[in-house]
Amino acid sequence: MPGTCPLSQFRVPGTWADDLPGHKGGPHLLAVAEQNPHRAGLLFLSYHMASDLDGKITTVANGLGIAMPERGRLYNELHAAYRKVKEDHPNQHLIFIGYCLFLTVALPASFVWWMFQPTILKSILTATFFELYFLNIFHTRNHRNTRLYESKWLSDVLTPMYDFIEDTFGDNTTIWRTNHNVKHHVHTNDHDVDTDIPGVYPLIRNCYDTELLAHHKFQTFYWPLLAFFIAIKFPFNNFFAHKASSFYFMVWLGLVVVLPTCLHGWYGFALSMFLQGWAGFMIGYKFAVSHCHSALRATHNAEEDYTDADKWLVAQIQDSMSWGGYLTTFIYGGINLQIEHHICPSMDPPLYALVAPEVKRICEEHGIKYTHEQTFLHAMYSFHSDLWLKGTAPSLAEPLPTACPANEEPLKQ
Repeated sequence: MPGTCPLSQFRVPGTWADDLPGHKGGPHLLAVAEQNPHRAGLLFLSYHMASDLDGKITTVANGLGIAMPERGRLYNELHAAYRKVKEDHPNQHLIFIGYCLFLTVALPASFVWWMFQPTILKSILTATFFELYFLNIFHTRNHRNTRLYESKWLSDVLTPMYDFIEDTFGDNTTIWRTNHNVKHHVHTNDHDVDTDIPGVYPLIRNCYDTELLAHHKFQTFYWPLLAFFIAIKFPFNNFFAHKASSFYFMVWLGLVVVLPTCLHGWYGFALSMFLQGWAGFMIGYKFAVSHCHSALRATHNAEEDYTDADKWLVAQIQDSMSWGGYLTTFIYGGINLQIEHHICPSMDPPLYALVAPEVKRICEEHGIKYTHEQTFLHAMYSFHSDLWLKGTAPSLAEPLPTACPANEEPLKQ
């Protein structure tokens, strides 16, 4: 009967989607893991961080002839902490689901309200609902099964609406699942793989290993302008780069360009661009501040160790930053607690704030640097300070901690 296997040898069989029709990750994440076999073990362990690994999951996997990937002491301690928080606070799931249902109604209602009589204040409010939708519903459901709700009838009713919103206004979901789940969550801050901030190079330099160019000295000043166009570029990217359906591109043009202009002239067009720009501006900042900080690591992909779960977890923690507390975690879908999120991407967001103190304690015991800022404004200040440093300094004066801290022996199972 299968036991464990080295992390690098763990594979997701192509038949798993058929063998596990009720799998909470759905066929989408199983396909991502199957298409990236060299990272399947890390994806499996991180996405099951809060699950019953030693019970139900091991039993099912062994029944299918699958050996479980090897873990380590750090992973086991974090796994116990996440599992306990999830079991002790089942009410947080209901709170999150209720919030998602509120945003499901608020976004289209505010957009229709804005369309009939657009103003600057309505533009900011509607943009905020776009931001909250994508940080909570889009981000969470594409990190796990696209079926967000356990109720089948509720999912069957709302999934087409979610698909329409995301295919029209958001990044292509098929491409996003690979870029975000694998290239970002596994290869965090690896400038030659990660498609988030490192992928913006040469416009933005967030790694000392990359060449310093003349325009980088201004990057902390022109970043806000780039952020303003993040949401606006998604439909163009989907249609021209990802070859997505022209239907959604035409719908976007109709809703964002044609209809506002026809109803309200150039004033309507300008406010529509402002609405989309403000939504992208806020979404872009929420993601960017969490991985661009002077205390974080940013390296070549070749410098990371993907064969040891504990060393990889240390790298994830040192590549990410958390800010705020429970309220900001609830509002922004956990995007503010990136350390906790990268350890376990599939958890209900409010739980990240509850597990954060234990994660910090475990990091302190293992000598792992845990980076936290009090508020979003503190995080923004650190973000722009880091852009300035990396835009003016050719290299780092002193190396940051390695993936296995010098004051601790390598972690073993």
